[in-house]
Amino acid sequence: MIRTLTILILLIAPLYTLAGSFYTVNLAIYKEIKEINQTLSNFSPALRDTIVIEKDKHIYRVRTVLTKKRSLLTTLLPHYKKVFPHASIVTTFFPRRPTHSKHASTEKSAKDEENFYALLKDKTFYLAPVLRSSKDKKYLIKVVFGNTQVSYTPILGDIPPMTALYKVEGNRLFLYQKGLFNPNIYSLLEESRFKYHLISSWVGNKRINYLRYYLNLHDAKAYINLR
Repeated sequence: MIRTLTILILLIAPLYTLAGSFYTVNLAIYKEIKEINQTLSNFSPALRDTIVIEKDKHIYRVRTVLTKKRSLLTTLLPHYKKVFPHASIVTTFFPRRPTHSKHASTEKSAKDEENFYALLKDKTFYLAPVLRSSKDKKYLIKVVFGNTQVSYTPILGDIPPMTALYKVEGNRLFLYQKGLFNPNIYSLLEESRFKYHLISSWVGNKRINYLRYYLNLHDAKAYINLR
């Protein structure tokens, strides 16, 4: 169950719209990264995948990934408290326009924007999520982009299908549903390789993940079988 929730957090994050806030669980603050890794080894692989480490000047902040679902964090909070007794759920607000992301301050040319859209339009990809907990559980999703709509259909793994509208502006990929659109939630094309495109998901100036969009089903299956 927890593994399924982890996958959903990672995949649905770009579809969220801000209703003023996201939620996270503040776990701890450390000075040494080595100590963090030792402590996090007390979690199961699935729970470890919900935790991120952020460096803030000379300290490290440990928290969970952002989510709009406070109820989800309430359910998981007792598990976090077994390792971090003072863990607590907090509300996180984002500025309307991020100012510290290296991507936010870079203007992309119209040609780059057209190329990104052309790369997606009328194409089918196979998404292979990378999770440390996926050694005994494999996930594979078929992703179909039309002119303005994208669908996510699970091939392997207990993940619900999703459909959304999409557009590319300023070299950013935006997904939205029911007319709800938030410019602070987007994806970026990091690089294109022979077998797949590496696309990252962002909330404000926070990168949530990297995902591989394979061009061929066989290559995606081969990648999953290697893990």
